[in-house]
Amino acid sequence: MLIDKALEFIDGALSATTADSAVVKFGAGEHKLGTNRHGAGFWNVMVNAKQDEDEAAPAGTITLQHCDTAEGEFQPVAGMSVTLAGLQAGAKVSLRLPEGTKQFLKVVFSSPNTARVTSYLGDPIAEH
Repeated sequence: MLIDKALEFIDGALSATTADSAVVKFGAGEHKLGTNRHGAGFWNVMVNAKQDEDEAAPAGTITLQHCDTAEGEFQPVAGMSVTLAGLQAGAKVSLRLPEGTKQFLKVVFSSPNTARVTSYLGDPIAEH
């Protein structure tokens, strides 16, 4: 699986150390399906395997937020939240970005936990 690093929020980081992700600039102006970068019409979240026995099970939620500017006040994108509790390593969630998604995006964790996640924009994650 290839992930465009310019569209990646988190790459397997411990969410306890990542309160908010980096801000990703998504195209020019408001998101229009079919005209976005590399067909990146989905927000993807994957739960990575534990790298240490002391790592806790996933908990809390991860939410996609958007804004018109990189430094502005980010707000949740409607319907773009994933509950991490109960997900096992290898779990994959792909959510289609709604029309009107703004240019600057980031992900926010509801509460710190030690689950490792990867989150990015792209094609939906294929199940193999």
